[in-house]
Formats: sequence, C-alpha cells, structure tokens
Amino acid sequence: MNPKQRIDIAQILNEQRFSGFLIGVIVFSIILMFLDGYDTQVIAFAAPRIAQAWHIPQSSFGTVFAMGPVGMLIGGIGFGFLADIKGRKPIIILSTLCFGLPIMAAPFCTTISQLVIMRLISGFGVGGLFSLAIVFALEFAPRRYRSTMVVIANVGYSTGISFGGVLAATLIPHFGWPVVFWFGGIAAVAACPVFGLWLPESIRFLAVMKRRPAEIARILRILKPGIAIAPDAEFFASDDERLLGKGRPSIFMLTQMFRGRLAWMTPLLWVCYVCSSATTFFLSLWGPTLLEQLGVSPGRAAIGVTF
Repeated sequence: MNPKQRIDIAQILNEQRFSGFLIGVIVFSIILMFLDGYDTQVIAFAAPRIAQAWHIPQSSFGTVFAMGPVGMLIGGIGFGFLADIKGRKPIIILSTLCFGLPIMAAPFCTTISQLVIMRLISGFGVGGLFSLAIVFALEFAPRRYRSTMVVIANVGYSTGISFGGVLAATLIPHFGWPVVFWFGGIAAVAACPVFGLWLPESIRFLAVMKRRPAEIARILRILKPGIAIAPDAEFFASDDERLLGKGRPSIFMLTQMFRGRLAWMTPLLWVCYVCSSATTFFLSLWGPTLLEQLGVSPGRAAIGVTF
C-alpha cells in the first residue's frame, strides 16, 4: 500500500514566485487597510462641523475620539480569537460590516452619547480588520516577501486616512458633514459581497485546522501549476506545527510571546507601541479641531492633517 501523500503548505508558499495571485492578495490587503484607515480618521474631519451644527463645544468630542481606540483594542483581541476558530475570511467580512453599518448610522445621531456608542461599535470592526488584514497578507506571502507585504498593506491604511481628508475638504463645504460617513459606510458594506465572492480563505489556517482539503488543493494548483495532488492528500504547514502543535490556534497563543528573552522584549514593544499610538491618535483626531481654532479654514485644516 502506498503511503498517503503529505504536502507541506509552508514550503510551497515560501517557494512561490511573485504571481498574479499574490498581487491579488496584496490588493485585497490594501483595500482592507484603506477602509480601516478611512474609518479611523473620518470622525476627526466631521467633528468641527458636527459641533457647529449641534451648538456644542468641540471639547465634547474627547469621549467620542477615545471610544475608537478602546473599541479597536477589544475588537482586535475578540475578532482575532474568532478568526482562529472560524477562519480569516468570514471574520474579515464580519469586521467590515461591524464598522460599515455604524458609519452609515452616524448621520442619524443627534447626541454625543449616540456618537460615542457608534464609535465604540465601529472601533470593534476597525481593530479586528486591522490585525486580520495583516495576518491575511502574511499567511499567503513567501518568507522573503513578508516584511514588504506588511509595509505595502499599511500604505493602504495611510491612503485611507489621507483620502478622508481630501474628501472632507472637497465635499463637506457643499454637502455637509454626513457625506463623509455615507461614503465610508456604503463603501464598506458594498465591499462585503466582493470579499465573499473573491477573498480566498487562508490555506495556512485550513491546513493547520485540517479543514476543506478541496479548497486547499484548488489554491495550491494556482500557486504551483502542474502540482500533482492525490484525492486523499494530507496538508500541513510545517512551520506552524513546529511552533503550535497540530490544530491549535495561532493568534491567541500568548504564552509564546513571553518565553525566554521575549519575557521582557514583548512588554517593551507594547510600551513603545502604546506611546507611539497615543501621539498619533492625538494629533490625527484633534488636529483638524486645533487647526481651525487657530484660524485655519476647514478645508486647509483637513488637508493639513492629511499630510
């Protein structure tokens, strides 16, 4: 009896050439991060106009701004854990809906409390999508391209933030502050059917979790044309199994982050990231408001923060 064919997904991914499929993965990652970046920043461009329309002080938006990062923290952990159970693709779609629908609901808000709730809920989706977009890119990338793909994916995030500023400066003076929320919400919700049809599931996830071998085989034939795959072939990812053991989740293995020298390196990296994020969020979220209070026109304030 011939032994069952075993195919190492990690080896094939690392040996793949830069192809149309890999370009498609990069494009999807950029789109995901673009939507994420846009939603993160859109409230900052609309806040001065909302304060003016509601006749409230702009300082009232402190809690509104704070709820976004709080939601991102919770969503990043929660959706990351769900993605290790249900798969990357369905949770990416769920995350996108989670921030797309609250953005569309924002123009119907009439009080600061309602905006706070909207930003908290949308923050769940933004945090989940931010981490999963990077995971999605990494789990298809060859080892030699991983750093490059993360950088390229983050370009989408910065582009989304910048586009929000340009859109706000162009459209808000003519159509009012709700237009920037309508654009972001409709774009996110409309993207979900596209993700459902075209976004592939991570074959690393499928291989480690021993799911949907037919889907793994289909993607492998795209990555490596001509590969011979037996009907009963067994798929595995050698690098993930060495680290985690068969069938165990990847993102939520927190103990791996505190072993050996990582016991002090991980907390230090967290501190650095928290300090960097606090500065970035303060400048980006309060920037338009502060610039307008200094006498800068709304359009110039939005463009100034964008760049």
